[in-house]
Amino acid sequence: MTSPKTAWKVKELAILTFGRIDGVVVNHGVLSPMTRLENASVEEWKKLYDANVFSALALVSRQQQGHLSMALA
Repeated sequence: MTSPKTAWKVKELAILTFGRIDGVVVNHGVLSPMTRLENASVEEWKKLYDANVFSALALVSRQQQGHLSMALA
């Protein structure tokens, strides 16, 4: 999930379905690039951070109530 719009749609669907969000557990990740830093490109690392970090932040941002748990591996 690299698009903030997707995170918004997920939250919106959950609220429409269940009425509210009591808690969020974010447990996802991408493992590539699996290479030495000297061999990886900046663009590959940007994609990794978009998928692993920034998508999780988009999913839990603007959470008004409930609990948040982020497990970034």
